Amino acid sequence: MIRRAAAIVGIALTAPLATGQAPAPGAADSSARSEGRVVGRIVRMAPAGERPVPNQWVVLHGIGSGGGRAIDSTRTRPNGEFHIRYDRSRDSTTQYFASTVHHGIAYVSGVLPAIASADEATLTVFDTTSAPLPLEVRGRHILLFAPADGPERRVAEIYDLSNDTTLTRITTDGGPPVWTGVIPSGFEDFSSGPELSSNESIRVADGRVAAFAPVAPGLKRLAFTYSLPPTAFPASFPVEQPTQLLEVLLEDQRAELTGAGLVEGSPTTIEGRTFRRFQAGDVAALAVVTVRVPDAPTSRDTPRTALIVALTVVMVAALVVALRRRGRPRAIAIPIAPVEDDPASTLAREIAELDAAFAQRPTATDAERAVYEQRRAALKAELTARLAAPPGPG
Repeated sequence: MIRRAAAIVGIALTAPLATGQAPAPGAADSSARSEGRVVGRIVRMAPAGERPVPNQWVVLHGIGSGGGRAIDSTRTRPNGEFHIRYDRSRDSTTQYFASTVHHGIAYVSGVLPAIASADEATLTVFDTTSAPLPLEVRGRHILLFAPADGPERRVAEIYDLSNDTTLTRITTDGGPPVWTGVIPSGFEDFSSGPELSSNESIRVADGRVAAFAPVAPGLKRLAFTYSLPPTAFPASFPVEQPTQLLEVLLEDQRAELTGAGLVEGSPTTIEGRTFRRFQAGDVAALAVVTVRVPDAPTSRDTPRTALIVALTVVMVAALVVALRRRGRPRAIAIPIAPVEDDPASTLAREIAELDAAFAQRPTATDAERAVYEQRRAALKAELTARLAAPPGPG
């Protein structure tokens, strides 16, 4: 079945060996395999509740240190159920996922156990709209680093946005962004990319931060960075929407902060860097945070790797806080990876998401294919390195 599915769904992965074909060098023999079973459902969230999605293609992926491939595929039954039996490798590095695509959006399950029930393998999909939808700000986190090689200060911002509808907000080619946010005047060197925001499309448009990637029901994290020169201070950070949790982290111990009811708490340390921490809950719209810095600060090296690590730590903590404050959601955002995933599982999941998304571009240009292959190769190399590394202490 997999060869037919690969042709229809378009996933560019290696097909399984045909019957009687000699195994590739290093391939596991049949004695190193056991049967895996996946029983799941594809359901569509509607205002009246869940509805089954019949005749929907579902693809099972296996990803490990030896690479990734589509294992099998099937269509859902009239009640939205699907069943897949497959040879499961006993290679401990292999992880298995199910994916489907609905209205051009890829949805990927978590890591599946050998016998996966509907609790683990059910995927919730959503209809899409390009009409404006309200996006609530559950959390906003601002990290202000000490100066590095020059007088400029690097700033990282993280937003936790909540789509409380049953529709995925998208935009059309050349259409307006799905969300925009304010950025302090005088900013320089704006940056966003896969290493910061899970491959989101975020850029500056008309002097504002603009996000163009789909926002599914549930929580969505957006991250970006920029620099502020000395002339941008005192820097103002307006709060445009009511915000459940506002957090500001200042690495420069001599910096001063006022506004929005922020209260200083215990400092936090990220990768050996100590930040003063300020927080406020249920901040009203139109509040303004003002940050003042000393005229002659002490410079400190801020390598990009440290910036990425700091963002990752804060993003995970921010999502946990936002989930706890939000209560039970009315819809589930399947594309968000669970925060409890280990790094290898997260990387394998990202490869599966990348494959499923690219499968929906049968007319991809050579340039788009090159970008896809380059990104996939980088993720695979990082996954292989992590799987090969000895386990850490504890």
